[in-house]
Amino acid sequence: MFGLAKILKYKKGNLAERQAELLNSTTISLQFSPDSLFSSPTIPSSSKEKELKTIEDWLDSPICAYVGAYWWYWRKERNWVLGDTSTGYIAVSAPQEKRKHGTMRDVS
Repeated sequence: MFGLAKILKYKKGNLAERQAELLNSTTISLQFSPDSLFSSPTIPSSSKEKELKTIEDWLDSPICAYVGAYWWYWRKERNWVLGDTSTGYIAVSAPQEKRKHGTMRDVS
């Protein structure tokens, strides 16, 4: 969806690993967020668990909003649904080469 070469793992690992991923992730998130809505938090060099949780939540909000809007607009044209309603499922962006390439559609 974002054309990234790797998965952002800012919620996985020990404190130092998460902090390093957050530094990388906030830069990517800001590329997709209007400046008027989001300002980058400062990630201190010696963050505590609670401070990182606050920053993780800040990063989650624009990503979740974008993913929701992407699903709403493209549905199965550019997304995969993995799983089922009885055991659980997740919608993920299909790799670019696997997408059904359509033109922008009227959603009104």
